[in-house]
Amino acid sequence: MKKLFTILAFVVCISANAQVCFTTANYPAGQPYQGNTALACADFNSDGRLDLVTGFTNSSIIYFLPGNSIGGFGNSINVYENDTVPLSQLRFISGDFNGDGKADIAYPLPFGPNNGYIVILFGDGTGHFPTSNSFAVGSFPKSVCADDFNGDGKIDMAVANNSSHNISVLLGDGTGNFSTHTDFIAGSNMTEITSGDFNGDGNADLAASNSNNGGGIDSVCVLLGDGAGNFGTAAKYLAGSGPYSVCSNDFNGDGYDDIAVANWNSNNISVFLSKGTNGDFYPATNYATGSASNTVVSADFNGDGMPDLAVGNFTAAPDAVHILQNTGTGSFGPATVFPGSYGGWTIISADFNGDGKPDLATANHDSNNIAVLLNVVAPQVNISASGSLPICLGTSTTLTVSGSTTYTWSSNSGVSNLYDTITSAVITPLISDVYSIIGQKNGCKDSATISIAVVTPEVPNICMVTTDSASNYNFNVVCWDKTLYNNVDSFIVYRKDAISSNYLRLGAVSKNSLSEFVDTAFSIGGPNGGNPQYSSWFYKLAILDTCGNIGEESPYHQSMFVQENGSNFSWNAYTVETGQTNPITGYSFLRDDDNTGNWHVLVNTIGLSTTDPNYASYPDGNWRIDALGFNCTSSKNTQSTYLKSHSNTIKPVVMGIKQFILKNAQETIFPNPAANIVTLNIKNASNEGMELNIYSIMGVLVRSEILKQNQNRINIADLRNGIYIIEVKSKDFTVNQRLIIQK
Repeated sequence: MKKLFTILAFVVCISANAQVCFTTANYPAGQPYQGNTALACADFNSDGRLDLVTGFTNSSIIYFLPGNSIGGFGNSINVYENDTVPLSQLRFISGDFNGDGKADIAYPLPFGPNNGYIVILFGDGTGHFPTSNSFAVGSFPKSVCADDFNGDGKIDMAVANNSSHNISVLLGDGTGNFSTHTDFIAGSNMTEITSGDFNGDGNADLAASNSNNGGGIDSVCVLLGDGAGNFGTAAKYLAGSGPYSVCSNDFNGDGYDDIAVANWNSNNISVFLSKGTNGDFYPATNYATGSASNTVVSADFNGDGMPDLAVGNFTAAPDAVHILQNTGTGSFGPATVFPGSYGGWTIISADFNGDGKPDLATANHDSNNIAVLLNVVAPQVNISASGSLPICLGTSTTLTVSGSTTYTWSSNSGVSNLYDTITSAVITPLISDVYSIIGQKNGCKDSATISIAVVTPEVPNICMVTTDSASNYNFNVVCWDKTLYNNVDSFIVYRKDAISSNYLRLGAVSKNSLSEFVDTAFSIGGPNGGNPQYSSWFYKLAILDTCGNIGEESPYHQSMFVQENGSNFSWNAYTVETGQTNPITGYSFLRDDDNTGNWHVLVNTIGLSTTDPNYASYPDGNWRIDALGFNCTSSKNTQSTYLKSHSNTIKPVVMGIKQFILKNAQETIFPNPAANIVTLNIKNASNEGMELNIYSIMGVLVRSEILKQNQNRINIADLRNGIYIIEVKSKDFTVNQRLIIQK
């Protein structure tokens, strides 16, 4: 079934979700206080362009406004006047009712001496209407619609009669004549009527709005057509308060027409979706549309293939139009509100400028003009960033916008400007930010946003610092979990310099490697920097990200250093800088009885000192402290989990050197620490057969020579930074002295 025309109602300049935009022009029509209410469009002067005709509540004059090729209209012309029919013209429809190829108009007469009629004005193709005819209908007709109700290909009419509470159907013969009306009981106080195929049988059906004024029920009544011009019993569906205008369209794309009703008193619209072949409807879904919602129209305003809704508000100040865009499922989004002209009463929709988009025209009761709203290109704002995202800290990117004429730029961090024609901007953000663009074009707005993520190195945390059991506890190991961090190139390890208190860079570990660092860099912050046999040390960690930026250093972890005084042992606490939880739950005191690597716990404590009463029984023993409470896994899934942090180890002898037999001989070294040359002086001993041996801190012999005198200059330039034992012995004595080499 093909609809022949649709009565529409009230729209204005809109822009919703950047898909619809109208520009408005007003055209005077009539005299003050005549009250424009009726409006229709067709090519009344046969020039191939759509024209307008308008009528009034307080006048019997009809004005003609000729259209041009760009959607504009000429001055209004009085083309029809009948003093015997005043105060009558509330609704117009247009169509070729007599089959002569020229546009005619029809309207109901609810007021005056000739109320209860439908009037047809036959057009002559020049914009004038020299002849007319009228046909009796029910009492107080308020609205008329046209369709082919009996399937003969000729225009018929249906009229909603407010006082007689019925619908009059008049079948046309195609020559301008209509049959005597047949009435079908509908509902009380009908105001508007529309047609549609609600059950999908190909026959035109009817829907009319019913008000509760005079004891009726606020509802929509639906009468199903049989294709022969007859209609079944009316079915009623509850609407909002004061239903007025009604329209139909297939809102959910299921092939069955649905219904929308504007509710004057409840300030909303009711949408009824068809259930299908039986012609029933689901209960109404209501959408807020503002005060005095008196007219509703359906058209695809945004070109997405789904019908939208426009609702007019008569008493708003200024009068407003609410646009509800179809979500694609038969539901509608929240209304977007736009100002309209004063006293908007009727809206029609047609393509006035031939661009393929539906335009709008409104008859404005209080302002005596016609507002024409052309559906123009809406801004479609797009924004993009050059290069790939996210960007590195300190890196610039160019934002480019398009789709509008002027733009407002802003960001969440507070950067903004006024409307400008700028279409690109170079930014170097310090933090991740969201940039927003509002575009204006043809008086409408659209917006777009883009999130620019800035890659900044994360602040890592050390999991634990421990001595390396694999190297006999001679090196500190720094551990962390690399899986917690993103955009990592490598991890940089730092150690605090005991002299300057600065944290010195020791080295870096790739993100692809085991996430631990063995500190063998004793020469950094030397001569014993990081040596666990020498002191406790502070370590930090930082991330070098994939952009080449080094982030903030982590909170420090301080290793433990145990010292002995005979059988008494003491150590510093394992500490973590403020900002990270210290996992320590206590300490274990351990002994390796024979220096064979077989360690066992002597006592657990939460203190920082303890005693080994059997100390003297283990001349070859070795002792250490373990801090408890850790759960660290170096991320490669091949390293066992660290549960304890080891201290240095301590022996009751000179570290790494066997016990020496000391006589009265004395050994002095100057300077100490030294870099290249030291003076070695032996007192209270004969120089006969003296032998010099230099040992590393681990007891490794690194040099041996014969001394021929008690005072000797020893060249140590070839030795690395560190702690050494200088041994001088003969057949009578053995003496030793600790030497620190620091270059």
